[in-house]
Amino acid sequence: SESDIKRLFLVNEKVSSLGTEDEPSSGLGLLLCKEFIEKQNGQIWVESEKGKGSVFSFTLQRFIQQH
Repeated sequence: SESDIKRLFLVNEKVSSLGTEDEPSSGLGLLLCKEFIEKQNGQIWVESEKGKGSVFSFTLQRFIQQH
């Protein structure tokens, strides 16, 4: 749901307690991804459709080193 999507990237928030293979989860994976990506001036977002699944996307700036 839309409210679940908003909570995905928050600390101390878990939308589901089990992963796709029923493994336990700390709930920190997406939060860590978000923190890393935003520290690199990027963005992360999710598009989700009930019954079909979710797509997670992100952008990062590309830096070209001059010689």
